[in-house]
Amino acid sequence: MAQRARTNADVIRCMAAGGDPVYTALEPVVADLDQAAREVDLLPGSFWLPPDRGHGTPLSHRAVRTARTDTTGPDRHGR
Repeated sequence: MAQRARTNADVIRCMAAGGDPVYTALEPVVADLDQAAREVDLLPGSFWLPPDRGHGTPLSHRAVRTARTDTTGPDRHGR
């Protein structure tokens, strides 16, 4: 998932650098894709396991907040 976000960001950068107006307009999305890739990289391995039925999900809301605060900097929303 993270690699896909990075690939999409790279394609947008490349096409925008070539002057394609559609991709130039998408350049602000690149920062969001990069941030998403960093956040996915921070998820614990247990996140990707199927949930244990009857015991909730393997990743709590607290863990998501922690993962977001452990990134290299705030996203464009200041998180």
